[in-house]
Amino acid sequence: MDLDSIRAELDDIQSHSKGQFPRIRPKPGQNIYRIMPEYDGKRFYVKAFFHWKIAGMTFPCNATWGQECYTCGVSKIMKDRGKDKLANHLTSRPTYYLNALDLSSVIEVSKGVQVLTLSRPPMGQILGFISNPRFADLLNPQTGRAIFIDMRGSGIETTYTVYPDAAPAAIPDMNFLNKLFKLHELMTPVDIDKMKSAIEKLFSAGEAVNDPRTFTPAAAPAPAAYAPPALPYALPTGGTAAPYVLPQTATATPPPVMPSVTATPIPPQPAAPVATSVTPAIKSQLDDFLAKFEKR
Repeated sequence: MDLDSIRAELDDIQSHSKGQFPRIRPKPGQNIYRIMPEYDGKRFYVKAFFHWKIAGMTFPCNATWGQECYTCGVSKIMKDRGKDKLANHLTSRPTYYLNALDLSSVIEVSKGVQVLTLSRPPMGQILGFISNPRFADLLNPQTGRAIFIDMRGSGIETTYTVYPDAAPAAIPDMNFLNKLFKLHELMTPVDIDKMKSAIEKLFSAGEAVNDPRTFTPAAAPAPAAYAPPALPYALPTGGTAAPYVLPQTATATPPPVMPSVTATPIPPQPAAPVATSVTPAIKSQLDDFLAKFEKR
């Protein structure tokens, strides 16, 4: 796994976020989280769309806000011209944001509520459990359950297995309910010039992946063997570890106060990206570099 590439990608995504906020994502192996309930009385997650690795850049799709998206317009043109694989590379993909606690260690629990980002496969399994009457109270802070996400493989071979804890339990500290992020306010639309720059670099640098006239895929390097980092605490050598319970008399260090921002609210989340029509204005903006592309 190329951790440097992942960190660069995450930094690029965060650069389009409303301020900085703690973000977590599943790591290879077993992960354990407690998903928090609805942050506004209605939603416990939001769904945002991203264009991934366009000439090394990742940015939100403006269809997330119901706006016309330049990159989606280019993707549609490529699809209409029979360049299906290139069109697919430019297509946006969903990312899900949830308020959650990382229960993997006492240290992680002490960090409080963080924003968990998930792709479609694990999120689909979580929604499947929540829709099952047996686990309908999965998000209940008193009687809900932790969830395990087992992540195996890498790249397109990555698989996820999600299952709830067998025993219901209360969250470690009810004060965490006062620290939920307003998830729909965390993202902001990207400027069209950034999209144009990324797509022009994709074509001009010969990186038009899957374009049969110019693209020859390089051999993928052998993935490095995964070695889990050393734990900052000692695990018991036998028996069953007692569940972690925060001391009732402890005074938790309050999290930093998030800066006040003027956010662009995300409308109710669509089941799929808003269909993007290519307006004459956007089509005219594409003509220059698409003409160069066709001459190659």
